[in-house]
Formats: sequence, C-alpha cells, structure tokens
Amino acid sequence: MGAFTCLTKKVEVKAIDKLQLAVGNAKFDCGNADLTKCSLVQSIDSSPTVTSIEVTGQVTVLKGKGFPASGYNAFVVIEGIESAQGTITGESVTVDWTSTGVPVSDKGATPQLIFKSTTDTT
Repeated sequence: MGAFTCLTKKVEVKAIDKLQLAVGNAKFDCGNADLTKCSLVQSIDSSPTVTSIEVTGQVTVLKGKGFPASGYNAFVVIEGIESAQGTITGESVTVDWTSTGVPVSDKGATPQLIFKSTTDTT
C-alpha cells in the first residue's frame, strides 16, 4: 500500500481515464491484480473549494468549504515559498508568514492551498 500527493490543474478526470504514477521519466501502471483498486474517485461536492483570501499583516485567511476536519495540516505556497503550518477551523484555513514574510509578486501569483496528512509519513 502506498500514497502519493499531486497538485493538479482543474480538469475533469473521467472514470475511463487510465491513471499512471510518473516518477521522473518513468511511468508505472497500477500493480494491483484487482483493477477496481486502481481508480480515482473525485467528488466535486466534497472537494475543497476556496471562495476568498484575506491578507492582514503576516496572516493569510482562506475561506471556503470542504476542508478536512482532522488528520491534515494546512500550508499555503506562493511563488514557491511555503507558509508556516496553518490552522484548519471549519470553513477557513489560517496561515502565518512571520518567518518568511508574505511573498510578493509583480506578475500576480496564485496561492496553492496544500493539505498534508498527519498520519502518512511516506
């Protein structure tokens, strides 16, 4: 058993799509003999959605829905710089940038909200 995390662009993954794990230039098919274990289930209703972002000083608050209630730590990445571990509270995530400063970009930067499992260390 294994786990992997990926950042994706917003696209629809259809049930008939074949998923592979890519590591460098190598691609791997699902190795499970039971192909029903080699699928991805995506639910738009339960997928995290950010509806607003507010920056006050060194603190960023992301509001939305579908954030995990437990078992994950939250981080925000802007221009490759990761925030300190954030706090997930209901429908908001609060992160602090005190150690790095809030990243600034003159070209407009898209923040990435990342959830890291607190139980899976692989």
